Amino acid sequence: MAGSVLRVLIVEDSASDAELMVRALRQGGCEIVQERVQTAEAMRAALARQSWDVVLSDYSLPHFDAPAALAVVRARAAARSCRSASKRPRRCAQRWPGNRGTSC
Repeated sequence: MAGSVLRVLIVEDSASDAELMVRALRQGGCEIVQERVQTAEAMRAALARQSWDVVLSDYSLPHFDAPAALAVVRARAAARSCRSASKRPRRCAQRWPGNRGTSC
């Protein structure tokens, strides 16, 4: 998918694990714009700076975890108006086996 850009916020304490995620996404044919965060504060700041197409999270980090990351995303979404996902990430997501191209 030339020209498809997927903005990925990664909640991960391991730089090498985050790089594995990005590498797998690039193999799917998307250009990746990514940022890695490790705390709720850093995640809130990243969400305030720009919008993200997807958030990928390790389940357990030293000072943060996936349920807390989901709570941050939900709180942010509740504070903003709702909007549908763009078609660019959906086209990219459809390339993954078993993915029906749906978003959150």
